[in-house]
Amino acid sequence: MLRPEYQPTVRVRGAFNLTPIRQGSDGMLMAFARSVAAQIEAEVAAITSRRERALFQDYMEACSSACPGPVLALNRDVVMMNEQLGTAVTGPDHYALLDHAREIAEHPRLEGTRSIALPSGRVTELRVGRCRREDSDAGAVFRVRLIGRPQPAPAVSAAPAHSNLGLVGSSPHWLRAVADSETAFAAGTWLHLLGEAGVGKKTLVEALHRAHGTGRRLETAEAPLSNAPAVTERWLHDIGELLVVPTNVLVLSDVHLLGDQLRQRLTSLLVRLDGSATGQLVITSQPSMVGADDRLDQLCGASVEVPALRHRYGDIEHLARFFLRRYRPSGESGFSPDALTVLQRCPWPENVRQLESVIRGLARRPSGRVIRAEDLPPECRVSRTRSSPPSRRWNATPFCVG
Repeated sequence: MLRPEYQPTVRVRGAFNLTPIRQGSDGMLMAFARSVAAQIEAEVAAITSRRERALFQDYMEACSSACPGPVLALNRDVVMMNEQLGTAVTGPDHYALLDHAREIAEHPRLEGTRSIALPSGRVTELRVGRCRREDSDAGAVFRVRLIGRPQPAPAVSAAPAHSNLGLVGSSPHWLRAVADSETAFAAGTWLHLLGEAGVGKKTLVEALHRAHGTGRRLETAEAPLSNAPAVTERWLHDIGELLVVPTNVLVLSDVHLLGDQLRQRLTSLLVRLDGSATGQLVITSQPSMVGADDRLDQLCGASVEVPALRHRYGDIEHLARFFLRRYRPSGESGFSPDALTVLQRCPWPENVRQLESVIRGLARRPSGRVIRAEDLPPECRVSRTRSSPPSRRWNATPFCVG
């Protein structure tokens, strides 16, 4: 049964052109158009039906096992969860869980078990089981393990929430990434920071260095712009020179941009230096670009994933107020509730960097009045489709929709 609020929405899937067909009456053309459209619609429905049947079969097998526990199955259009999961995960946790599960389902290389911090403070482990169809759109089935209990939500404050390092944010996933990074950095462990562009990896490293880098010099090396032998040789030489200085903290930025050959040569260089009296190494990259068998990642004693802004639900308001104070220090204006709602619904594909850019642009406008939803740029008015309810949800025994 489909609940009324989850009825399918109409979406354009394609178009065909009748202009080359000049013979026949308008009535014949319209009849032909209807016939072609019906055939296309039937084929799309058949493909979708096969995908959903395959997903449903795998989901039912997971639910009928001896100890099923909470089970989730989804693809781009359908979400199914059993009663155990539907009653255990609600509110912001519900949408956060779907957010992460959908991202995992869309990346075939992401297998195994992934631990995710939910907005309530609980941790959930998602064990991925791919749908048996080879079609990447078929979806995935997850066995879910919930750890801990929801923590009371903190009172909403106009002041930005800061970590011990002075970084804005208090979402569990963010605080966990900061704490794990700080532990590794303070111990002198080589650290790998993974995260999408703009999530704040550079800001995090700078904060760690301010707090624990007394007497040490922070150096940064970016991926070379050219693969010319002379350029790469010089780049590798410079890295070796910087890293042999024990008082250096060397940040290798965006190593996912390195070609395979240069990546292998860099790995060999670091293997030779590892274990000797060297400086501390921090490398940054994007998570979708790093394979599970990456040797460069394995050289680091700690690997931490910095969460995307769309996964830091409660921090968007604090970050927006923080940036407004930075770029309009007089504090003569703030945000209306509807403006904050729009900001929180935005998907922020460029993460904190994009949010800062938007607030910087708003701060240039005449001060003295509250920023409302209509003042926000068009890019902010695109709702977060990942966290919103999907177009179709199924509700039938033995599963339900939370």
